[in-house]
Amino acid sequence: MIGHEESGRRLRLIAELIAVRVGDRLNALRKKLVKESRGDLVWSFDLEAEEQAIEMVKLFLPRSIVVTEERGVVRLSSDPKYIVVIDPVDGSNNFAHDIPWYCTCVAIAFSDAESLDDIVASAVYAPSIPRLFSFSEEEGVLVDGEPVKREKPMSIISAYFDEINHFKAIECYRRIRGDKVRVRSLGSIALELCYVAWGKLEGVVDLRSKLRNTDIAAPYPMLKRVGSYVYVESSSQVPISNLVSGLNIVAMYDEHLGKLFRQCLAGEA
Repeated sequence: MIGHEESGRRLRLIAELIAVRVGDRLNALRKKLVKESRGDLVWSFDLEAEEQAIEMVKLFLPRSIVVTEERGVVRLSSDPKYIVVIDPVDGSNNFAHDIPWYCTCVAIAFSDAESLDDIVASAVYAPSIPRLFSFSEEEGVLVDGEPVKREKPMSIISAYFDEINHFKAIECYRRIRGDKVRVRSLGSIALELCYVAWGKLEGVVDLRSKLRNTDIAAPYPMLKRVGSYVYVESSSQVPISNLVSGLNIVAMYDEHLGKLFRQCLAGEA
């Protein structure tokens, strides 16, 4: 990466501002099903919130390439300085059915960024809780504006899987951990990943090969910064300058638990 002098704190504040404003406006949007694509539901509020987020990026970071879930890559400038990855409603189906577990996500990198590892600032805002997670390279991970204080996590993992061997891997992990681990599927992967970074969840695994980079971009640097184990299954580092789908993720509280689950997944435990 080329050296950049711009304050990560400033970009973190912009990410927070976009996430909070878009998140707080969600309840004013319509909840109409627009289409179903390969099992994914697209709601009217997904499209409207995405447009609001793009307009805010135009206002605060006009020299940007924006990567979105519905529109893909939107170039706001012929001379971009930033890449902004947005997921205005992560947990759309929860929100559509008034289940208060969803969030708005914003991640920012410079235009020469190659992967999620190059994100310099991000924010995840859960308006119904409310809770704000954010990150900058300079400040680390913040929860509601204060430095994160990780706790020993509850023995709960959030898991998404379609295949029997993945179920067996989760049962293997539970057995080795002493059958103490409870399994949930909460419906907002970005928010769940933030809870792993915070130390409220032991882990999150999504093995359906359905995730996009927009789903994980904002919490990804938070997990890396606090020392969580993060493995994203792809051919290489996950690109940031275009929309990528078909990803799996294993994110655990620490390296030991992460390697344990990977062993179970590989049938080695």
